[in-house]
Amino acid sequence: MNKQTSKLAWHYTTGTKFKQIVESGYLDPKKTATPPNEKPILWFSKNQHFEPTAQKAVRLPTGQIENLGMMGTYEMGGGLIRFGYPIAKLTEYKKLCRQAGIAMLDVLSLERVGLSQGAKPTDWMGTLKKIDIQDCIIEVFSGDAWVNVKGGSHNA
Repeated sequence: MNKQTSKLAWHYTTGTKFKQIVESGYLDPKKTATPPNEKPILWFSKNQHFEPTAQKAVRLPTGQIENLGMMGTYEMGGGLIRFGYPIAKLTEYKKLCRQAGIAMLDVLSLERVGLSQGAKPTDWMGTLKKIDIQDCIIEVFSGDAWVNVKGGSHNA
């Protein structure tokens, strides 16, 4: 990881959702599912490889839910894309959860689920505001590595 990359947090998404993001021109927290009593959060991670909580899941014929992991999410989601944004412009997650009005029990539940998926809650950051994608570095996962497609060379 180079010095420049370590100053970025990443919003991980799928190729399917990437098309909608490009059409709107923004990463928008209002596009996330949020309970009515909370403000929506646009989540980022300092994890420079992949944020485990960004993985998708499928329901098996048995009714069980199976997490797909990074490669499964890549294969089933039409690819993986990430938007890099300066850490200095984001808010760490506990403060962000307070700003969004998320109850402490729900914050603890987020942490528990994240830890069970291999995430580090200390990597989580975000904002309550939308971000113009022109202000982001954009990278696409090739199946082997992240490849920069917009905004400089920041490959991790």
